[in-house]
Amino acid sequence: MVRNSDSLRRLSLMAGSRSNEMVRRVIRSLNGQFEIGAWLNVNGLSAPPIFDTKQDLFSLAIKELDECQNPLYLEFGVYQGESLRWWLNNLPAECARFIGFDSFEGLPQNWTDEFKKGHFATEIPQFFDDRVHLKVGYFDETLCDFVLPASAKKVINFDADLYSSTQTVLTFLGPQLVDGDLLYFDEFHLGEQKALSDFLSNSTVKVTPLASTRNLACWLLRVTE
Repeated sequence: MVRNSDSLRRLSLMAGSRSNEMVRRVIRSLNGQFEIGAWLNVNGLSAPPIFDTKQDLFSLAIKELDECQNPLYLEFGVYQGESLRWWLNNLPAECARFIGFDSFEGLPQNWTDEFKKGHFATEIPQFFDDRVHLKVGYFDETLCDFVLPASAKKVINFDADLYSSTQTVLTFLGPQLVDGDLLYFDEFHLGEQKALSDFLSNSTVKVTPLASTRNLACWLLRVTE
């Protein structure tokens, strides 16, 4: 399996050097899907049910929070606030808490030929909801002194795209994950899966896939003991 993965990666790099950005994007996606399949196989995990949109996965996460008295939603990569607003509208409990992390200065480094450092820079969005708090800055800065508030169950939305950013969040928050916590990844096939796999290989934390979108980009997983 590893040899096949390495061969596919080499072919992807060769093809990418001779192709336009659209073709390179497709190749990266296919390579990422292959890596996900290999990861599931090596860890004895079953492929989860397939859904059409990330909102379908969000709705499933809401059901997982059923009867939770004080849910906590953490979002890494807020951008203009679309996902955070979805959660505010669909998790109306007054005791729910929402914390968004973002520098709002865009990507801290180049991601692809199309998405360079600084891409996704935007004005800080406004949320007229007392349950929301924004932590503005790069993750390693805002998480270094961040203490998770007490909650019955938490949902963590990883939407920072980069392997390095995802790895940073997992390094800080991974030791605080408990059974039943939910992890959502928005670009699982483009680096986030590798960050999770690397974290799990050095941790006692285990995960169970609950759902993915049809293109294998978005994944919802549950932390299990």
